[in-house]
Amino acid sequence: MSDAVRRYKDIVGELTDIAGRLREHDGEQAVALKRRLVELDNAMVRAEDRAAMSRLALELRWEAVLEALWAESWLTLRPRPAPAPDADPEQLDALDRELDLAADGVLAAIRRRLPFLR
Repeated sequence: MSDAVRRYKDIVGELTDIAGRLREHDGEQAVALKRRLVELDNAMVRAEDRAAMSRLALELRWEAVLEALWAESWLTLRPRPAPAPDADPEQLDALDRELDLAADGVLAAIRRRLPFLR
């Protein structure tokens, strides 16, 4: 066998080994990416559930405040504000607490003003 043929076979063998290692690496990467995709999907479901709970709490609080203010005929009631598109989802807990405090404050003020509504 000539040196050129032997060199050619050596090069093809090296390329075959490299291609095999690349396939193995790609397979490992695919498994890792599939795991990450499942993690992200689970996180998205949890975030959607958390957002739905916040929306429900907001609606209940808004309705309670509107109902309590119904007797205040002089007060012009506006529709509920739309969600802020630039709100930070990481601040959802803080925003929920702020909503509770604000609604509780309004309801407490109404109870002080109209004690018969207790």
